[in-house]
Amino acid sequence: MLTYCKDYNHENGIRVSVTDVRHNMSWAVLDRDTGELLQECKRGEYLFPGLTDAELTEARERIKGFKQAPYQNAYIRFGHLPKNGKSKNYATGESEAGVSCYSAEWDMINGCYQRGSEGLDGAALTYLIKGAEIYLITGKEIGKGSDGEPLIEDAEIVAKLRLDPDKDGYVIQE
Repeated sequence: MLTYCKDYNHENGIRVSVTDVRHNMSWAVLDRDTGELLQECKRGEYLFPGLTDAELTEARERIKGFKQAPYQNAYIRFGHLPKNGKSKNYATGESEAGVSCYSAEWDMINGCYQRGSEGLDGAALTYLIKGAEIYLITGKEIGKGSDGEPLIEDAEIVAKLRLDPDKDGYVIQE
């Protein structure tokens, strides 16, 4: 069986690993757009034999079906945009310099957005429990908020999102 993940050593790379008797030791990195082999394990013919030609063909076909991000340079926002363009710091009562949000990282394998690691996980969880609307927004990042989250100006809602537990991420609501 083959598994897929983003390869962070190659900008457009997809790492393909074998999860069978080879114990995930056989892998290759393929270019997302061309299917070109960028890197593969070659530590030893018998211990780590690499992917077979059939596995590489299967991987190339599967990668063709991965979806590109509908929106680039996007952010996830819980709750409506503040009218004055500045979020409130609830710990101090003061305004932030812009709209608080989370970075949105596209998961091309599952076809969903993932929430970036900046900001407080507890805040996102609280918004989900409260049933807050979830939006995909764009704008110009101008700094970091008091909790380390991105702050943006000229925020614009481009889509409404929902959490999809099957994809473990956020998908655009139709």
